Amino acid sequence: MQTQWWLGDCLSELGEHRAAAERRLQAAEIARHWPEQHDHATLAHLAGESLGQAGLADEADRAYARAGDLWRELGNVHGLIRSLRARAWLALRTEDGLEVARALMADAVRECEAARDTAADEESRQRFVAELGHTHRQFGDLLARSAEGDAEGSLPGVFEEALSRLLRAAEVFASLGDGALHSRTGAELTAGWLEIEMDRLTDARARARAVLAAYDGYDGTASGGTAPEGMNDDDGEAVRARRAEAEHMLRVATEDPD
Repeated sequence: MQTQWWLGDCLSELGEHRAAAERRLQAAEIARHWPEQHDHATLAHLAGESLGQAGLADEADRAYARAGDLWRELGNVHGLIRSLRARAWLALRTEDGLEVARALMADAVRECEAARDTAADEESRQRFVAELGHTHRQFGDLLARSAEGDAEGSLPGVFEEALSRLLRAAEVFASLGDGALHSRTGAELTAGWLEIEMDRLTDARARARAVLAAYDGYDGTASGGTAPEGMNDDDGEAVRARRAEAEHMLRVATEDPD
């Protein structure tokens, strides 16, 4: 089993995704007969990734569903949530797949909220809060992606729903403090670009200024001022990228449309 697993990893690194999936599925079949099922779940999940990258959406969905059932049986909520999110993105590739994708993401949100509300300790609760933030963020990204090339007049409604999810993600990350600052500002910037698409330039400018204010006095270099609490100079690249994107957004949202 370990050899098949290792070969699958190597093939994945080489971009041979179909072959990697075959190896991982073979390893998963061996692990299926073991008393402890964590390896089985992990391999099924990895097989789903490889199948998806190989363009085999139906097979990937089945692998992720198999992994999700195993994660649930094992009590691994993080694995379950991630399998649901992965299936949602796969569903979006299919014709008329938005409703299925939306339902899967909604299931992932509910699993996050239930796990957060029943967490055994504060550390676990915060991990589930972070997972909830990432799920709202992906939900918003998925909805926005679904509206690309829309020609049926549904785009404004989908954009509204996407924006709501992105702002909810930012709120959730904000509740975690400076440790989730980059995740929060990433969600805010994505929301700002969506607001520009929706011709809400005042809101987009406010979003950009809020991101710049979050990093005020710190330019991501050792000599660039005092880093916000919970950050260090290793975060410099992310800080510079966020500031540059916010400044660009501010320029775009300020330009005279005429």
